[in-house]
Amino acid sequence: MSEERRDWRALDDAAAAALLALAYAPIEHIGLLYEQDGQILATPAQTLNHNASAGGTFEIPKGSLRAIFHNHPARKKRRGGMASENRDRMRAEFSTDDILQAQRLGVPSYIAAGPKLRRYDPATGKTQDVLAEIPVELIRDYLHRRFFEEGRNE
Repeated sequence: MSEERRDWRALDDAAAAALLALAYAPIEHIGLLYEQDGQILATPAQTLNHNASAGGTFEIPKGSLRAIFHNHPARKKRRGGMASENRDRMRAEFSTDDILQAQRLGVPSYIAAGPKLRRYDPATGKTQDVLAEIPVELIRDYLHRRFFEEGRNE
């Protein structure tokens, strides 16, 4: 396996793990992937508490930024759903702002939109679906929180 492929796999896996809990979140969140001591780490995700955009202030070691990640929440459905169905399909696409931000920072951008995980690479201008490995412990913890703990709060 080439060094470049290994780098993508580590980033893809870190993005998948960071975005797991955000895939179906009702509002948009954003975070950063950075490298420290040879490991890819994720900042806690931040939000502006509304559907349309996310933002935050992050502190990471200088020169360690490897990628940005955020989710695209589902739009609230309206009656006569053709337009809302198109918006839901469009949420799996990178917006112009997403692309410009990745190009300005010079790092890939990842989005989660429901079951889809996608990567935009500013070096090539390509967008790809991502297959990644998420540790089973993270999946188990996520499902436990989603089905057992969130149900108690309703």
